[in-house]
Amino acid sequence: MNIKLLTYQLIVGLYLFTFLFGCQSTQEKAGYTRYSDDKNHFSIALPSDWQVRQNRNGVAIAGIIPKSENKPAKEGIIILAQKIPTNSRNRELGEYYKSSLKLLKRTLTNFSLVESKSAKIDGVEAYRFIARYKFGNTELQGLFYVFIHDNLGYGISCSAFPENFAKHEKMFAQIVKNFRFESRP
Repeated sequence: MNIKLLTYQLIVGLYLFTFLFGCQSTQEKAGYTRYSDDKNHFSIALPSDWQVRQNRNGVAIAGIIPKSENKPAKEGIIILAQKIPTNSRNRELGEYYKSSLKLLKRTLTNFSLVESKSAKIDGVEAYRFIARYKFGNTELQGLFYVFIHDNLGYGISCSAFPENFAKHEKMFAQIVKNFRFESRP
């Protein structure tokens, strides 16, 4: 797999909120449920009232905000992970970030970077960025994170309709804060 495939999966994931595979979950703090992805060695707590899907078409975990408008794209979060080959130049976080942006700009209509800065995900260096874009005929604004851990490249996309982004942004950031790497067997 490469960054193009990861980004493609992220984009496809925007449409693939209609599937349901068994999610491994445990109860988290009140109002949240923690979902684990054993294949990609992470877990994340999502609001308990969200519709959650797991392990379909390259999307590790996807969560949909309840009462998301009836549009082709839904508001919510998608988490992707991919193995990064040892000979890939994308093993460096800066290159992984640049490749992600380049592919998003080519794939999403009217992609516009609003802000970008460094961040940490469970103690690991990451890039965090906000962008506006059009997916099909639907305008969206997203909070994205890209990072690398144990030869896996991760992408988290938190998307909302532009008119709802400000009210969801803090919640998205809190959800991403509870992302945890799980030890490998």
